Amino acid sequence: MKILYLFPLLLLLTACFGDDEVLLPTDCQSDCYVFIGRVIDPNNGNTAVPDATVRLEYRDGSGPNFISLGGSPNPEAVTKTDDSGNYRFDIDGSSFKRDIGYWKLKATKPGYLDADYEGTATENRVDSTDFDVPFVNDLEIKPAAKIILEVDVQDANYIVRYNYKYSVTRHGASFEDGQLGKQRAEIDVAGDQTVSLILIQQFKDEPRQELDKSVFIDAGETKSVHQTIPW
Repeated sequence: MKILYLFPLLLLLTACFGDDEVLLPTDCQSDCYVFIGRVIDPNNGNTAVPDATVRLEYRDGSGPNFISLGGSPNPEAVTKTDDSGNYRFDIDGSSFKRDIGYWKLKATKPGYLDADYEGTATENRVDSTDFDVPFVNDLEIKPAAKIILEVDVQDANYIVRYNYKYSVTRHGASFEDGQLGKQRAEIDVAGDQTVSLILIQQFKDEPRQELDKSVFIDAGETKSVHQTIPW
């Protein structure tokens, strides 16, 4: 059944990527690792993202190098999502029975921030119950946007930092210390949501001060945020 499914898919992939990038094996009829799922946009009600590129990798536990799939020196298997955002990989599991490592799925599409999924490490002896049982993983990618943060430092004794959060993880960075005038930072964020943006200024050893500059930003938008230091 699987070979009937994969053959037209391979023809489609050949047209999209070229022969050297099509790594899905055509002879996987049993003992297959099966990966299925959807690529979705969580900022818009988990809507499907069609025509997204999905890559499947396997990292060898002996080191940082990726081993190849499908007998190719290229370490990636690549496919595209359909109109409903679905993807699928069927990989011959016999090639990985004596390897320790883990699978990794990555979804990308122009105009979106990408996302990674890292699966569970395999064992030296692959349990046959893993074969032909689909690993279901939905991959989230979010529409991209950009914030241009500009500060005008009028007192070189101030240290200026900022942090921002548009999902679970908070990120932080600093502007150059002791420099007067304007400095800017370009921040790539997910659009269609409010981005928490906090400016921090500190004069010498005094307590630091925080200023909330959070903004709502649309997908694809570039928004400028300005602030004079000290405020």
